[in-house]
Amino acid sequence: MTIQLLDIVVFSHDGRRRILSLNSGRVNIITGASKTGKSTLVDIVDYCFGAGECRVPEGPIRRSVSWFGVRLQLKTGQAFVARRCPGPRALSSEDCFVEIADEIVVPEAARLRQTTNSKGLGALLTGWTGIHDNIHEPPPGQTRQVLSANVRHALALCFQPQDEIIRRQQLFHGASDNFFAQALGGDPGEGGSAALQRRKASARLIARFPSLR
Repeated sequence: MTIQLLDIVVFSHDGRRRILSLNSGRVNIITGASKTGKSTLVDIVDYCFGAGECRVPEGPIRRSVSWFGVRLQLKTGQAFVARRCPGPRALSSEDCFVEIADEIVVPEAARLRQTTNSKGLGALLTGWTGIHDNIHEPPPGQTRQVLSANVRHALALCFQPQDEIIRRQQLFHGASDNFFAQALGGDPGEGGSAALQRRKASARLIARFPSLR
């Protein structure tokens, strides 16, 4: 099951909206001069998909925007998801707005309010992607934590910001998360530091796929 991204929206403090519309089912190429916010689009979408931290850099965008939003095409119907831009000293906001209908029109800024939090938003997004309730319990004797796959894990195959593309040691978005170490058989609770666990996980990945050397 797929979700198509139809619009990326930013709302200013004075109620104005700026909408970037995309063509669903096609490759969209966004061009522009340096330092105009192209890379920030990935951070906005990631934040609206329940990221624990808003990675939109401090600067003009953070100071000018009150809410970030995305309009989505679901298997049945459409959804609009918005999340409040965090304050200057905050990493994120729990104010999330969700609207679902057969066809969605991007709402006016005055309509935005908290209808759920990041946990509820994550559960909705996970369901829309077709990920059903699941749980993985490690075999007896291992200290890995119980893991439930969700939409945040799936995003590792959807995002690749430019700073990750140039890293020779990193293959997937968010590869430093414990999820990858667990998925590859690592155990964050054993064998020392998280960095050591990532090295072990990378070695196992290269052993499975020698072409990555």
